[in-house]
Amino acid sequence: HKLIGVDALSGQSEDLVFKNFNQVEQVVKLPNKTALLVSAREGKFYQLWEISLPDKQVRRVTKDLNNYLMTMISSDGSKLLTTQY
Repeated sequence: HKLIGVDALSGQSEDLVFKNFNQVEQVVKLPNKTALLVSAREGKFYQLWEISLPDKQVRRVTKDLNNYLMTMISSDGSKLLTTQY
């Protein structure tokens, strides 16, 4: 699976990530607009991932046996709210 960004005005698309995610649950754009926070799973559990938009680098934020869904970021980017189960 891959994430694709589409410009709403021009309709042009761009591949964002070629990570081996089994499923992506949610994508949130960070307030600085240079990264995305993604709830996705490679295996059994949904983890949080940060994707840098300029260079398309993927960094795993969480690594445990919980699932993280329904993620929100405060407008200034200082707080993260997610449902963990």
